[in-house]
Amino acid sequence: MTHLNRMAALLTVGACAFVGTAQGQSALTAADFGLSGAQLNSLLQSGNATRPAPGIAFGSPVAFGAHWGDAGLGIGGATLPKTASDDYDGSAGLVVGVGDADRFVGLETIINVISIRDEFGDDGSVAFKLHTTLPGDAAIAVGIENTLRWGDARASESSVFVAASKRFQLPAGDRSLPLAITLGLGDSRFNDPGESGANLFGAIALIPHEQLSLIADYTGTGLNLGASLAPLRGIPLVISLGYVNVTERNRSDAEFAGGLGYRFHF
Repeated sequence: MTHLNRMAALLTVGACAFVGTAQGQSALTAADFGLSGAQLNSLLQSGNATRPAPGIAFGSPVAFGAHWGDAGLGIGGATLPKTASDDYDGSAGLVVGVGDADRFVGLETIINVISIRDEFGDDGSVAFKLHTTLPGDAAIAVGIENTLRWGDARASESSVFVAASKRFQLPAGDRSLPLAITLGLGDSRFNDPGESGANLFGAIALIPHEQLSLIADYTGTGLNLGASLAPLRGIPLVISLGYVNVTERNRSDAEFAGGLGYRFHF
């Protein structure tokens, strides 16, 4: 697998919301982690301008998303496998929402710039997600990642997915403990090398504090473990850090990755 393929966009989002990977490559590799459609979404989809909240996924797309008035910026990076020519790489993204997911349907659009080590803006892709909220603090979504590709991203393929997310309140003594669960099906980047068709992905986020989440995320090709933090009350800034492919599935290295997202309203 080439370094170019590893950098193809997912998720995502993102939080930060995410790019799509080529068919047969492992999802959320070091280079494309920075801001794929799923990771940018993970960093930016929860919370609001005055009460930021941590992300609820670390590689998989979630069903909650941006709608009218929501926008965000993100940057991220990761270490690279030993076979890569560089030690690390990063990416950047912009997410904008239109529509009304609470009453009808929202459309989240993510513009991803991959590999900020090279000429900024020369390579990238776009992701779209249609989503709607449901009673009981839940949502469903359908989306496509890594479409409208330009530059080196044209060497990769798009990924299509459907996802459902729900937040629960677990009893914990005299208080409740929030838990967010995402389940979905997707093709391309959600498959092991050489496989095709739809594959299962999902994420579980335990939120021991309103500004912190602990995340286990199975992208269909590997297990990611991370934490997401909204460190400053009243400032919609979210930081996510962790390891991707911690079990070193498909003989790929485990890599450290992180992202920074800022959400605003227009």
